[in-house]
Amino acid sequence: MPRVPVAAVAPASLTFLLLVACSYVVRVTADDLSAPAPRFSIHSVGGPLGVASLPRLKEVLVSSAPAGIASPAILWRISATHPIQVEHLTYGVAPPGFTANTPAVPLSQNTTYNLVVSTGDGGNGSLRFGIEAPKGNQ
Repeated sequence: MPRVPVAAVAPASLTFLLLVACSYVVRVTADDLSAPAPRFSIHSVGGPLGVASLPRLKEVLVSSAPAGIASPAILWRISATHPIQVEHLTYGVAPPGFTANTPAVPLSQNTTYNLVVSTGDGGNGSLRFGIEAPKGNQ
């Protein structure tokens, strides 16, 4: 049986391992869905190489999510030049080190929105949410 040189197999295997190791989930939860500034918490679910930690975000995006629309409107987008540790987000408030690329548009009830976070190193998370009615008006 002919022997296959290790160099012929290693690059593809190494590339696959790197892709698997660099992809992980960031969990986003809602703390308060009241207008005008809903608040969210960010949690890592097994960071790079399986090590859980507080995620370092590079980009945050909120878009509308109407049914049947292929390109939702971007309502707020912030980014950092390098990943920054973020534990909590408030809509419309850029954490230190982030720049608003798209200023926040007011959110309203009876609309569904998508919050998407990206770490820049393969970690991503999202949350579909809506604005709740003010307390006492239910």
